[in-house]
Amino acid sequence: MKVTDVAFGRYHAAAIATDGSLWSWGYGGTAGFLNFFNQEVGALGHGDVKSNFAPKKVTFFAENNLKVLKVAAGINHTVVLCDDENIYSWGQGLYGVLGHGSNRPSLIPKMVEEFSILRTEAAEEGISLKVVKLSAADEYTGVLTSDGQLYTWGKNDRG
Repeated sequence: MKVTDVAFGRYHAAAIATDGSLWSWGYGGTAGFLNFFNQEVGALGHGDVKSNFAPKKVTFFAENNLKVLKVAAGINHTVVLCDDENIYSWGQGLYGVLGHGSNRPSLIPKMVEEFSILRTEAAEEGISLKVVKLSAADEYTGVLTSDGQLYTWGKNDRG
Protein backbone atom coordinates (compact mmCIF):
# COMPACT_ATOMS: atom_id res chain seq x y z
CA MET A 1 0.00 0.00 0.00
CA LYS A 2 1.28 3.47 -0.85
CA VAL A 3 0.77 6.78 0.92
CA THR A 4 -1.04 9.63 -0.89
CA ASP A 5 -0.90 12.32 1.83
CA VAL A 6 0.71 12.78 5.23
CA ALA A 7 0.48 15.27 8.10
CA PHE A 8 2.58 15.83 11.20
CA GLY A 9 1.43 17.28 14.52
CA ARG A 10 3.66 18.01 17.49
CA TYR A 11 3.94 14.38 18.63
CA HIS A 12 1.79 12.48 16.16
CA ALA A 13 1.49 11.76 12.46
CA ALA A 14 -1.26 10.61 10.10
CA ALA A 15 -1.11 9.21 6.58
CA ILE A 16 -3.69 8.41 3.92
CA ALA A 17 -3.21 5.16 2.00
CA THR A 18 -4.18 4.67 -1.65
CA ASP A 19 -7.38 2.88 -0.58
CA GLY A 20 -8.56 5.99 1.35
CA SER A 21 -7.84 4.55 4.77
CA LEU A 22 -6.19 6.71 7.44
CA TRP A 23 -3.31 5.53 9.60
CA SER A 24 -1.94 7.37 12.64
CA TRP A 25 0.86 6.93 15.13
CA GLY A 26 2.71 8.74 17.88
CA TYR A 27 1.78 10.13 21.26
CA GLY A 28 -1.79 9.34 22.29
CA GLY A 29 -2.07 11.99 24.99
CA THR A 30 -3.37 12.23 28.52
CA ALA A 31 -6.78 13.28 29.73
CA GLY A 32 -5.41 15.60 32.42
CA PHE A 33 -7.28 16.89 35.44
CA LEU A 34 -11.04 16.95 34.76
CA ASN A 35 -10.36 16.72 31.01
CA PHE A 36 -9.43 20.40 31.02
CA PHE A 37 -5.99 21.15 32.42
CA ASN A 38 -3.14 19.68 30.38
CA GLN A 39 -5.70 18.43 27.89
CA GLU A 40 -3.60 16.59 25.32
CA VAL A 41 -6.22 14.11 24.23
CA GLY A 42 -6.63 11.59 21.47
CA ALA A 43 -4.95 13.12 18.42
CA LEU A 44 -4.61 9.61 16.96
CA GLY A 45 -8.36 8.96 16.60
CA HIS A 46 -8.37 5.42 18.00
CA GLY A 47 -10.85 6.11 20.81
CA ASP A 48 -8.26 6.13 23.59
CA VAL A 49 -5.13 7.94 24.76
CA LYS A 50 -2.71 5.08 24.13
CA SER A 51 0.44 5.85 22.19
CA ASN A 52 1.21 3.86 19.05
CA PHE A 53 4.77 3.53 17.86
CA ALA A 54 3.80 2.11 14.47
CA PRO A 55 1.04 3.21 12.08
CA LYS A 56 -2.40 1.96 13.16
CA LYS A 57 -5.54 2.18 11.04
CA VAL A 58 -8.18 4.64 12.24
CA THR A 59 -11.17 2.29 11.97
CA PHE A 60 -13.86 5.00 12.16
CA PHE A 61 -13.68 5.67 8.42
CA ALA A 62 -14.00 2.05 7.24
CA GLU A 63 -16.78 1.47 9.79
CA ASN A 64 -18.69 4.43 8.30
CA ASN A 65 -17.89 3.59 4.66
CA LEU A 66 -15.80 6.75 4.20
CA LYS A 67 -12.62 7.34 2.26
CA VAL A 68 -10.20 10.01 3.45
CA LEU A 69 -9.05 12.47 0.77
CA LYS A 70 -6.99 15.07 2.69
CA VAL A 71 -5.38 15.23 6.13
CA ALA A 72 -3.89 18.01 8.28
CA ALA A 73 -2.56 18.06 11.84
CA GLY A 74 -2.17 20.71 14.50
CA ILE A 75 -0.34 20.52 17.80
CA ASN A 76 -2.72 17.96 19.35
CA HIS A 77 -5.50 17.56 16.79
CA THR A 78 -6.10 16.00 13.39
CA VAL A 79 -8.56 17.01 10.68
CA VAL A 80 -9.55 15.26 7.45
CA LEU A 81 -11.73 15.73 4.40
CA CYS A 82 -13.66 12.62 3.33
CA ASP A 83 -15.32 11.54 0.10
CA ASP A 84 -18.73 12.56 1.52
CA GLU A 85 -17.33 16.14 1.31
CA ASN A 86 -17.52 16.53 5.08
CA ILE A 87 -14.70 17.51 7.41
CA TYR A 88 -13.97 15.38 10.48
CA SER A 89 -11.72 16.32 13.39
CA TRP A 90 -10.53 14.89 16.68
CA GLY A 91 -8.00 15.38 19.45
CA GLN A 92 -7.53 18.26 21.84
CA GLY A 93 -10.50 20.58 21.72
CA LEU A 94 -9.26 23.69 23.51
CA TYR A 95 -10.07 27.05 21.89
CA GLY A 96 -12.63 25.41 19.59
CA VAL A 97 -9.87 24.04 17.36
CA LEU A 98 -11.97 21.02 16.39
CA GLY A 99 -14.87 23.11 15.10
CA HIS A 100 -17.39 21.21 17.24
CA GLY A 101 -18.65 24.30 19.06
CA SER A 102 -16.93 23.56 22.37
CA ASN A 103 -13.57 23.13 24.08
CA ARG A 104 -14.14 19.43 24.67
CA PRO A 105 -11.74 16.84 23.28
CA SER A 106 -12.82 14.05 20.96
CA LEU A 107 -11.11 10.65 21.00
CA ILE A 108 -12.64 9.63 17.67
CA PRO A 109 -13.32 11.50 14.43
CA LYS A 110 -16.42 13.67 14.58
CA MET A 111 -18.00 15.64 11.73
CA VAL A 112 -17.58 19.41 11.80
CA GLU A 113 -21.34 20.04 11.65
CA GLU A 114 -21.18 23.81 11.20
CA PHE A 115 -19.21 23.42 7.97
CA SER A 116 -21.68 20.78 6.77
CA ILE A 117 -24.53 23.24 7.45
CA LEU A 118 -22.68 25.95 5.47
CA ARG A 119 -22.31 23.54 2.53
CA THR A 120 -26.02 22.66 2.66
CA GLU A 121 -27.11 26.31 2.79
CA ALA A 122 -24.79 27.18 -0.10
CA ALA A 123 -26.15 24.26 -2.16
CA GLU A 124 -29.71 25.55 -1.61
CA GLU A 125 -28.55 28.80 -3.23
CA GLY A 126 -26.91 26.94 -6.12
CA ILE A 127 -23.37 27.37 -4.77
CA SER A 128 -21.02 24.42 -4.41
CA LEU A 129 -18.59 24.71 -1.48
CA LYS A 130 -15.87 22.25 -2.47
CA VAL A 131 -12.86 22.07 -0.18
CA VAL A 132 -9.64 22.55 -2.15
CA LYS A 133 -7.21 22.97 0.76
CA LEU A 134 -7.25 21.83 4.36
CA SER A 135 -4.76 23.16 6.90
CA ALA A 136 -4.07 22.87 10.60
CA ALA A 137 -1.26 24.11 12.79
CA ASP A 138 -0.75 25.06 16.38
CA GLU A 139 -4.29 25.57 17.67
CA TYR A 140 -6.31 26.41 14.57
CA THR A 141 -7.85 24.78 11.52
CA GLY A 142 -8.44 26.33 8.12
CA VAL A 143 -10.36 25.39 4.98
CA LEU A 144 -10.13 26.98 1.55
CA THR A 145 -13.07 26.39 -0.79
CA SER A 146 -13.23 26.41 -4.59
CA ASP A 147 -14.99 29.79 -4.60
CA GLY A 148 -11.99 31.36 -2.83
CA GLN A 149 -13.55 31.56 0.64
CA LEU A 150 -11.39 30.88 3.67
CA TYR A 151 -12.94 29.45 6.83
CA THR A 152 -10.93 29.23 10.05
CA TRP A 153 -11.59 28.23 13.63
CA GLY A 154 -9.56 27.80 16.78
CA LYS A 155 -7.40 30.06 18.90
CA ASN A 156 -7.79 33.62 17.66
CA ASP A 157 -4.16 34.59 18.09
CA ARG A 158 -3.01 31.68 15.94
CA GLY A 159 -5.29 31.54 12.95
